[in-house]
Amino acid sequence: MHFSLFLLFVIFLPHGQSKGIYFVEERDGKTYTQPLTSETQKQKISEQIRELFDIDINDHEPAVKTNKMVSTYMKSLYKQMENYENGKKHDEDEVNAWLSADRIVSHMAQEVSHRLDDGSYRIRFSREIVPSTVGQSVSRAQLRVHISGIVSPIFFYIEDTSLPGYTVLVSADDPNVVTDVTTMVDKWSHLQSSTLPQITARASTDNELKIEAFLVIALKDEDSGTPKRRSRRAATAAPLSASPMRQKAKRSESSYFEKPDTNALCQRKGLYVDFEVLGWKQWVIAPEGFPAYYCSGACSAPFHKTMNATSHAIVQSLIHLVRPNATTAAKCAPSHLASMKILFVDQKKNVQIKRYRDMVVEECGCH
Repeated sequence: MHFSLFLLFVIFLPHGQSKGIYFVEERDGKTYTQPLTSETQKQKISEQIRELFDIDINDHEPAVKTNKMVSTYMKSLYKQMENYENGKKHDEDEVNAWLSADRIVSHMAQEVSHRLDDGSYRIRFSREIVPSTVGQSVSRAQLRVHISGIVSPIFFYIEDTSLPGYTVLVSADDPNVVTDVTTMVDKWSHLQSSTLPQITARASTDNELKIEAFLVIALKDEDSGTPKRRSRRAATAAPLSASPMRQKAKRSESSYFEKPDTNALCQRKGLYVDFEVLGWKQWVIAPEGFPAYYCSGACSAPFHKTMNATSHAIVQSLIHLVRPNATTAAKCAPSHLASMKILFVDQKKNVQIKRYRDMVVEECGCH
């Protein structure tokens, strides 16, 4: 039960009370927190967290402004992926194709031409968007187009996608076109350095249209699989009923941390780092912080069922009990790890979703 409370502590913490860096522990059904007040320790932890996440932002500069259409879609995709991984309702057709990605990057078109003499529009992208083929692959690429200036329903054609001609009927009520361009984007990696990635579109009207377009490219690292769903237990538990940062509990919380229970069994504990402390508030869209859980506590026989001890840990502890020099005692360590995603704006105005696998400790056990 305490694992669920840990997770929901981070998710449902009341607004304005999640700032800073603080330790989180739970005992006897109560949650204790202790803010980290040492500026030196805060700085050391902040430096390590920045290095751990390694995202393309400059926290010494203000965040760049992004296209509203792009940021709205990326926020929606991030939320749907979170719903899937927490066992909640989600749009399977939309989400499943992105689940195996380690990075999902959006790229606004660098230029969209006016209507040309042949009735086409050229949608050009920066050469920098072409993904590297070293250590990663394109698992999916999608072109998303928004069309303004539609007077009556028109046919809209997407060409040069290395697929059979893609045609869709669009109107002022539904002016969006979404098409798969995975094959095309994958082939772009073989373009000459002087060639700009380009997509051609045609509309069955002589009227001048305004076209906004962006690509969403999912990149997968080698030797990585699809993330598993988190425990439904953790996703559906109720939030904490009282604020863990309440002023009246400061003394008891301080006493609790100053005198740790050396006999405590192996369990999960936490260190929560708010991204605002790192100077990332203007860059990171979601989540608000990092639940840096860790495992701590005793792993000695007899083993309680909540200790999640492996058979190897039980045998090892028994041997250590009768022959201490033959082997070390079992250790408290993560028994289940989950991935974590960050939705952020990089220095090139691209909105990204970056996944970190095996990042968050969900359960601890004796090993």
